[in-house]
Amino acid sequence: MIETLTSFLTHQIQNIGQWAYMLAFFAALLETIIGIGMVTPGSTIILFLGGYTALTGNLDFFDLVFFAATGAIFGDNINYSLGKKFGEKWQKNGFWIVKPEHFRMGHMFFQKHGGKSVFLGRFVPMVKEMTPFVAGSLHMKWRTFFFFNVFGGIGWAFEFLGLGFLFAGSLVLAEAWLGRIAFFIFALLLFLLFLSFLQWSLTKYGKQVFAYFLRIFVFLRQSFFQINGVKKYIKNHPKIILFIHNRFSSHSFFGFPLTILSVIFFYFFFGYLGMVEDFVSGDIIIQIDTRLENLLFLFRDSTLFHIFLWITALGKSEVILSFLLISSVILWLLQKKPAILSLWISVVGAGGIVYLSKLFFDRPRPELALYIEHTPSFPSAHATIAVAFYGFLAWMIMRNVSGWKAKIHIFFVTLILILLIGFSRLYLGVHYLSDVLAGYFVGGMMLVFSIALLEYWKSTHHKKTVFLPPSKKTYIGFLLLLSLLLYLFFGYQFQSTLPIQNISLSQKTKNIQTLPEAFVDSHLKYTETITGRETEPINFIFLTPNSQNIEDIFARAGWRKSDRLGIVSSGKMLDNIFGSRSYETAPITPLFWNGRTQDFSFQKLPEVNSIKIRHHIRIWETNFLLHNEKVFVGSAIFDDGIKWGITHKISADIDNEREVVFEDLESTGKVLSSEKIPFVPPVSGENFSGDFFVTDGNIYVLKF
Repeated sequence: MIETLTSFLTHQIQNIGQWAYMLAFFAALLETIIGIGMVTPGSTIILFLGGYTALTGNLDFFDLVFFAATGAIFGDNINYSLGKKFGEKWQKNGFWIVKPEHFRMGHMFFQKHGGKSVFLGRFVPMVKEMTPFVAGSLHMKWRTFFFFNVFGGIGWAFEFLGLGFLFAGSLVLAEAWLGRIAFFIFALLLFLLFLSFLQWSLTKYGKQVFAYFLRIFVFLRQSFFQINGVKKYIKNHPKIILFIHNRFSSHSFFGFPLTILSVIFFYFFFGYLGMVEDFVSGDIIIQIDTRLENLLFLFRDSTLFHIFLWITALGKSEVILSFLLISSVILWLLQKKPAILSLWISVVGAGGIVYLSKLFFDRPRPELALYIEHTPSFPSAHATIAVAFYGFLAWMIMRNVSGWKAKIHIFFVTLILILLIGFSRLYLGVHYLSDVLAGYFVGGMMLVFSIALLEYWKSTHHKKTVFLPPSKKTYIGFLLLLSLLLYLFFGYQFQSTLPIQNISLSQKTKNIQTLPEAFVDSHLKYTETITGRETEPINFIFLTPNSQNIEDIFARAGWRKSDRLGIVSSGKMLDNIFGSRSYETAPITPLFWNGRTQDFSFQKLPEVNSIKIRHHIRIWETNFLLHNEKVFVGSAIFDDGIKWGITHKISADIDNEREVVFEDLESTGKVLSSEKIPFVPPVSGENFSGDFFVTDGNIYVLKF
């Protein structure tokens, strides 16, 4: 991608050499002139010139700024002169493709910002051509106009050339790590895109959908009460029916508001108890914890590490305490004193439950944590406080803004923030998934409890909205700025003093005298899904001093090592599946063994040269050492097609694939010894994506 962009720009620009500076001048000039600028892609040309400079270094960036800014300044002065001469006539009748409404837009902008509009308008599409013209038509002093015009032209040149330069430079930087890290970012962006789509749907259609379901509920309720048995029960139990009726009354806090808050509270409460039960019993969520930790380890990157450190800092105790104090002062200025008490109950109550839970369960932190945390792991305090604190602030804002759209936007911004804080704990490896989920449940409990207290107080104390004087607005603005400064201070301090751990997936070596000692735990004989469900048994054991020997023998056998999953590799896979480009090193889906994804994979494409059909094997390095030979395990499978458009369908006869791999390795002459032995009972089952398999349970033990 980088090479393609570079060659394109080089081919288009290199031919004109130093005339590129004049291209920048005339591009800026023509785009600025009224009428012509609407059909001239001057900004795009300037953007490309900045990118070309970053990619090739053939032009001087600051010389480009000079020529582009000069062109923009000359163009604005032409507009100013045209405005002085033809302003009244053109604003009334229009000019070429410039309509009277375009001039009105410029007038409104000019009236709002005054002389500064000459500077500000330079950065606003459609307005940048109009403001110099309007300035001239209003006979603005040329010296004043020229002062703002010069700074606007220089700023505009820096903006567009800088954007092109930075973007192209970022592409060059990205080329070094555009692999699994970029794929991880892409997946995260897809999730955020899904949330954005959900937000848009609720904003546009939410009211109609809720109204529709409300009508259905009313209809079902009316139909229910028409049933003879129900009528009889109502007649015989008037007190119970009155109690139920009052629980759904909208005229009292103890009616529908308390009912819905109670339902949500108990959902969080029982959710937390369920997480505790799963933790104590080692249920499926605990099986997922370790595997997810190992999977995220594959996507570790220094840049993302620092990004998520800044995100996780939003849940640090110092930051939360600062924000809590500042929020309390703001609420006091807004004369919402009861909300201060509710906010503190939410945060302190949630923190207290987390503290007691950590003391009681005393769960160790994950082994792959990127930095040292000295408190127990279960539940996550960051996830808890994210819900209890930021959730309460979001509720307060939503209660005091009008408009469905604004409320939905606030809800989703807060939801994304809470999810990012929780995910940062997983990415940094300092918490398990069950820790974060339990934290969300605890935070949700205290959030609902504090909201209930506040809503009860409001139902008994009716207070008119108080006008907020400008002085208080200034104080609030200062406090918000102070919040940002404190966050930056504590975030920087957090990053600069962090005790980083050097970690790897390697385990302590265990010496064994016979192979069966390595597989005393029968679970180690099978691959597994992320939930820990056993799937295909392993069908190879390799004994060799190091992994390089494995790579060498597979290369001799005509097999290719698979690429890491990433944006580039995913694009090549799609091109191979739906196009014709060869891709012999396509990525292979991660699979788990002993809670870990494979260390490396190999594949061999049949003559059709399509990854829809391929031989492949996943290999894991164990921590066992047999007579100074490292023990590796492998699972060989044959892909015989694509299903769902996203994953492969495996052949049921995995024994046949085992034989194919063995024959290819044997043909190299590098296998020192081989043995085929019974390993597991004959078994059939389903793999992680539901494909059927069957095997006789034998395994090859190869030494090389």
